[in-house]
Amino acid sequence: MLKSKDKIYMKRAVDMIINWQREIYNPNIIQIHGDHDNTLPIKNVKVTLIVEGGSHMMALTRGEVIGKLIREQL
Repeated sequence: MLKSKDKIYMKRAVDMIINWQREIYNPNIIQIHGDHDNTLPIKNVKVTLIVEGGSHMMALTRGEVIGKLIREQL
């Protein structure tokens, strides 16, 4: 996927992610993050719930676990 993207697009996208400054923080936001996400490492994210073994693609690979966490929060 990365090889097929334009280099300028990728540079801008990564820069936007790294330098995003949220002006208003909503305390009701629940952040679900995988502890094996190499794209957005967990050390760089304020996490509410951690999916053990979850990667950046965990919505596809760990859907049942994520669904359960969402249902529990609702």
